[in-house]
Amino acid sequence: MRKEYFVKDLCCAHCAQKIQRKVSELKGVELANLNVMSQRLVVEISQGNEIALTEQIKEIVAKIEPKCTVVG
Repeated sequence: MRKEYFVKDLCCAHCAQKIQRKVSELKGVELANLNVMSQRLVVEISQGNEIALTEQIKEIVAKIEPKCTVVG
């Protein structure tokens, strides 16, 4: 299953890379791709609870880039 999120106010490519790497390490995530220009995070999910995954992604983003907001 494919899930898309928008990471508002993301402007740092280095932070985007760190977020992408951490999200791809989450259980049930097969692929994560975060584009800095579009501020779009695309996640391929194999298993798990979407709501829990969304909360985990929000936590990761908040730790790495506190000024960003995750929508989706």
